[in-house]
Amino acid sequence: MGKPAVSLPPSVLAWIVTVGAVLLGVVALTNEQTADFGPRVTVFLVLAALGVPTLAMRAWRSAVSWPARAAIAFVAVAAVSAALSTAPLIGFFGANQVGTGWLFLMGLAALWALGTDLETTGAALLGRGLVLLALLNAAATVLEVGGQGWSLLGSFVSHFPGMQFGIGQPAGFAINPVYSAQLIVGGMALLAWRAAPRNPWSWWVMVGGLGAGTYLSGERYGLLFVAGLVVWVFVARRGRAAVAFTVAAGGGLLAGLAIQSLVRLGTSTQFRLYSSEGASGAVGPRLRIWIASLHAVAAHPLFGSGPGQSESATTPYRTAAAIVRDGVFPDTHNILVEIAVTTGVLGVALFVAWLVPAFRHARGALLLYAVALFAGGLLEPLNLTATGLAFLALGAAAVGAFERAGPTSPGSSIGATEWGPAALVATRVVLVVAALFAGITVMVGNTELQSGLTNRNLATLASASNRLPMWDDAPNALSDFLAVEGQSNPRYYQLAVHWDQVAVARDPVDATAWRRLGFDEAALGDFAAGQSALQRSVTLDPTIQLTYLNLVETALARKDPQGALHWAQRAQELFRTAQFSSLVTCLHLHDAGTPTQVVNACLNHPASSSHP
Repeated sequence: MGKPAVSLPPSVLAWIVTVGAVLLGVVALTNEQTADFGPRVTVFLVLAALGVPTLAMRAWRSAVSWPARAAIAFVAVAAVSAALSTAPLIGFFGANQVGTGWLFLMGLAALWALGTDLETTGAALLGRGLVLLALLNAAATVLEVGGQGWSLLGSFVSHFPGMQFGIGQPAGFAINPVYSAQLIVGGMALLAWRAAPRNPWSWWVMVGGLGAGTYLSGERYGLLFVAGLVVWVFVARRGRAAVAFTVAAGGGLLAGLAIQSLVRLGTSTQFRLYSSEGASGAVGPRLRIWIASLHAVAAHPLFGSGPGQSESATTPYRTAAAIVRDGVFPDTHNILVEIAVTTGVLGVALFVAWLVPAFRHARGALLLYAVALFAGGLLEPLNLTATGLAFLALGAAAVGAFERAGPTSPGSSIGATEWGPAALVATRVVLVVAALFAGITVMVGNTELQSGLTNRNLATLASASNRLPMWDDAPNALSDFLAVEGQSNPRYYQLAVHWDQVAVARDPVDATAWRRLGFDEAALGDFAAGQSALQRSVTLDPTIQLTYLNLVETALARKDPQGALHWAQRAQELFRTAQFSSLVTCLHLHDAGTPTQVVNACLNHPASSSHP
């Protein structure tokens, strides 16, 4: 009779990964332009650095060698896509405050591999950490909703780093309510896996709390997936376990409804569950952007348009009226469509070749968690936290594949003979140090950016621009402040044009940067160049109303009244506003006047000569 198996405690790596997973969903600073971006970039990069050596080993020889090889091939194709794209800097780094470029895609592969290195006890610890993360987001959601009805609570919430207070729909510790809902429902999935005929009181409290958070997040996806979990529990657990989960989850949803009703008595809080857009308002724009995405893939079939650049890839295949109606889509709101648009047919084929066997090897509660987050990813944009944790959980759910392979199987442990533990530790240390340096640089740069914007300090903004040479946020801010000074001293407009050119060189598809450049060039008297830049802005994003006013003014300066009327009429057709109706009428009435007379008569609105 063999000895009973000894359950080893979670490893140091498992504790690091679990703490990192929680921080990836909650950590925030108060002095950055976007409170959560820089800190979470740092956490994401550190976790990815830990996983890169694991990915290499898994691809060499392991139970998941084929998905690991497909992941590496996908990352290689994504790098080619970024290099060949219109905006290579955005392709590699992603846009500032978003960060879904090539580094992000490489990080997803590394996080998945890192998850496979946790062993059974480590995977269980990660699961508990993800439940904690879900509870923290649910609690933040309740506090945010309650704070809109009780001023004392609202004062606390508004000063707490990471909470998105005062935006109507609660966002928890996420930048957007959709991601908070994904994390909460992921925690609900982990608790659904634990459902049993007899459950401890803590289980009831946690399921009920997550149910309340799901409802208060205001996202339809959350309610739909909770309903799907109820069905799954009835099929997989049956009997009293299914009834217990249904009662606990239903009770939490009702508690959320009660909290919302109390708050709505005294506030104007709006929830998307009750908004006028309806189901068609949520589905229609997505269907239209997916159709435009098919055209974008056909235009760049092999390598796509570059990571993080689906907006510029799909815009040519959307009408201006559709963009004004549905809004711009920086992401196609579907992970598979996004990968296809940005990395092409070759990229999406390798992505699927990675995911399908990765799911086939996965088992247990963390698989259910990954499914919950991936389901959200079929309707929402890519995100450092939600998408990253989905891949981490998917990798951890494959831990059983190594145990089934047996301890003597080649590559079943990361400490295989091809790569000794000392080399592994040394490699990880070097990569983590590099990740910390990069992450801290992003945090310092964004802190300088926020400080420069708040204090209108040009030197601080210039430092932020130098520290973050891949993004155009600081050059855009410098241009704004210099253009204000340019109204009294034209020399500042020349400096503004310089920073405009820096901005468009870093991100050639930034419509606002092109609008700034056009305005500043026209202010210097170069009306032809100004009009060209403004037309480029309209092509990239036809929803910026100020661009049309600038185009009207520039056309008048070029003694082109018909051109001015054309842009005013086009704006009126798109926006249907009193401002543009009055402008069109005024241009008709003063068509015989001099440019100065027409400008004074028709463009006396402050916005026409501003530089946002």
